Amino acid sequence: MLSGLVGIVIATSFQAFAQHSTTNHPMKSGMGMKGMDAGAKALHKVMMDSAKKMIADTKPMALHTDKAFALLMADHHRSAVQMADIELKEGKSPQLRAMAKQMKSAQLKEIKELRKLASSQK
Repeated sequence: MLSGLVGIVIATSFQAFAQHSTTNHPMKSGMGMKGMDAGAKALHKVMMDSAKKMIADTKPMALHTDKAFALLMADHHRSAVQMADIELKEGKSPQLRAMAKQMKSAQLKEIKELRKLASSQK
């Protein structure tokens, strides 16, 4: 019962995020991608693709709460790694590039740990 409820809450949250992102986003207000550099466009794509994937991926929702949490967080961290890679490739700020490098390293370690923990759950 609890895992089903958690699944509904998570799915609803991501649906709300996707709805907000596609209806209230500056790109829907006429701005479009005009003025966005390649990095900003790539970051936007990672966020949208991540939200769509999490909404479409119902498998973790049918599992026990612990396994669903580990799988969904691993997906979330993968998006963070993709975003860090974009910052490292396109970003100009030395401070943000350094932070992206640290975040990527930490997220990769956490993904590995989350996958290990997910495999030990029912």
